[in-house]
Amino acid sequence: MTTPIKIVITGGPCAGKTSIIERLKVDFDGIASFVPESATILLEGGYPAPPEDSAKRETWLSELQAVVGTLQLQLEAMVLRNAVSADHSLIILDRSLGDLPAYHPRGYEAVMHQLKAH
Repeated sequence: MTTPIKIVITGGPCAGKTSIIERLKVDFDGIASFVPESATILLEGGYPAPPEDSAKRETWLSELQAVVGTLQLQLEAMVLRNAVSADHSLIILDRSLGDLPAYHPRGYEAVMHQLKAH
């Protein structure tokens, strides 16, 4: 078995990513594995809401992106193992690490620094 091909579905909030992925789950049933969006898992799972204080909001965003990135790496590794075991040829991701800099107050370099620290 070769390593599955990864396809990332990305876009801004409410761009239709989830709708597209739900359709892909039907169309690629049995040949694709799916990685859910890490930020959604965290925020719907009880991660603290952003503070009202704008001075504290940047710190919150920075911390959130570090946690999102760490979870993303773990989810991708788990799904890859499962995809290989299931002989799936595709992995479809709802966002990826490449999305993190767009939501981090200090951008790409800060994201990479935080991920190396975790």
